[in-house]
Amino acid sequence: MPTIFAMKETDDSILDILSQTAIPVQRGTILWYINANEEFPDTARTTFYRRTGRLVYADLVTEIDERFFELADYGERYLSDELSAAEEMEISKRMGEGPPNVDS
Repeated sequence: MPTIFAMKETDDSILDILSQTAIPVQRGTILWYINANEEFPDTARTTFYRRTGRLVYADLVTEIDERFFELADYGERYLSDELSAAEEMEISKRMGEGPPNVDS
């Protein structure tokens, strides 16, 4: 996978789960799946909400109606290792700064 600074293990878990479905997934379903499967690290609700906010802000994930999420084009390309160096830098910047009014 590309080197995206400020990416956490939880971010990769969220992207991996979204890559396995062809339809948007509810926020609670993603969190439940992460915590119910040993292949993913347990994640607190507050951490999950912060991380999904950053993934949306970095255009790796698309949020629909404030409850559903799907993998965005950059997310698909990140998982396929197809991002350009410039795209990696921009995503790293956005992941590092996060959306306005959200802590890491």
